[in-house]
Amino acid sequence: MLTDRFIEAAQRLGIRAEECSVLACSGGVDSMTLAALMQESGFAFRMLHVHYGLRGSDSRKEKELVESWAETKGLSIRVFDAQQELADALDNGENLQHAARRIRYRELRKERDAHAAGVILTAHHAQDRLEGLFISLIRGESWRSLCGMPEKTNELARPLLGFTKEEIHAHARCAEIPFLEDRSNGTDAYLRNRIRNHIVPLVTAERPGWREQLDRMQEELSELRKRDDGSFERWKEQAVNTTAQGYIQLDRALCSEHPHYFARWIREYTGSHALKAPKIPPTGSGQQLNFGVHRIQVERDHLLWVSDAEERAEEHLQIEREGEFSGVGHQWRVYRSSVEKALQQRDKHKAILDAVKSPLPWTVRSWRKGDRFCPVGMKGSKLLSDYFIDRKFTQLQKEDMRVLTIGGEIAWLMGERVDARFAADARSEKVYVIEPMQ
Repeated sequence: MLTDRFIEAAQRLGIRAEECSVLACSGGVDSMTLAALMQESGFAFRMLHVHYGLRGSDSRKEKELVESWAETKGLSIRVFDAQQELADALDNGENLQHAARRIRYRELRKERDAHAAGVILTAHHAQDRLEGLFISLIRGESWRSLCGMPEKTNELARPLLGFTKEEIHAHARCAEIPFLEDRSNGTDAYLRNRIRNHIVPLVTAERPGWREQLDRMQEELSELRKRDDGSFERWKEQAVNTTAQGYIQLDRALCSEHPHYFARWIREYTGSHALKAPKIPPTGSGQQLNFGVHRIQVERDHLLWVSDAEERAEEHLQIEREGEFSGVGHQWRVYRSSVEKALQQRDKHKAILDAVKSPLPWTVRSWRKGDRFCPVGMKGSKLLSDYFIDRKFTQLQKEDMRVLTIGGEIAWLMGERVDARFAADARSEKVYVIEPMQ
């Protein structure tokens, strides 16, 4: 009996009869059969139906079916109307299936948390695993995706994963479980449908025992994935660091020695599973690796994740009076001082400006390509980019530099050098001091 096998599967997954679960129910044969099996077997559960309204009267009939069946069986159910939210998501360019899934799982978690329930239950079955395998192959995804969906995660259980679609249909007919067939499943509108309608029948005809073979293959791949996960975590501990300024720094040698881990880290960090990692040059430094919208700076012994290659929005901060200010990644203090005292405490981390030549307001901003200033102690003007090269600044140091401007002219390369046109000297009557806050 399918019911006995179901109870065994549920118990193996740690689903306890006395602990309430939350069951996602669409009204189709899979979720209705799962709900019926849970009810027949004496497991406590609540139901959630998400009404997307995508198929007009069919969607309305599904909602009514699920509500009616739950009422007949004395079960708790909540129906969430997602029509407007889904329409807004589609207007914003979100993929239909991704948006529907995001909404569904959010509401399942809400239902679980609101009622202190245990695990979330979905009606995925063996054929879903087979279809998922071919989807991963066609999309060229990592071998890790071939392991398939697990029966149990920290929040989710799939007690029907060991059952075929035919077994589920047969039980629904025998037990007279009501359900509605989604007519869109018979079309070739989606990749999963095309696999279901054309590839799965071919596999079933060629290999009637595909379920057992799929179980064995995915168990072996899952074991390999566990070992690889452990190795990857150890690699990350050694290869990936965050600097004091918040930049990501990667060990160049370890990335070169383990390009598959380097590529995996990039995919996980960016959230783009189709992104290809750039090839690391064997020698040299200063190169930029541009890939997608991302950029990595090559240094002698490490790689620096700089930023998106797209232009960053320029940061501005307006200083209109004396006092403390913070912004664009820094905190500073502005105050007046006597000329003699200020000049005795001169250092590159603070600016001493002639108050007459440097009237407020001032602007702090990111430096720009083409910026020039007249650094104290040098003749004439100099491009900031040339100044950085002369001082052998790393890319990280350049990214972190800000300039203080007065009347559109650079008065101070902050934390580095004051412009001679605004610098205070012994002849100054009044001075402003700008220094970092401790």
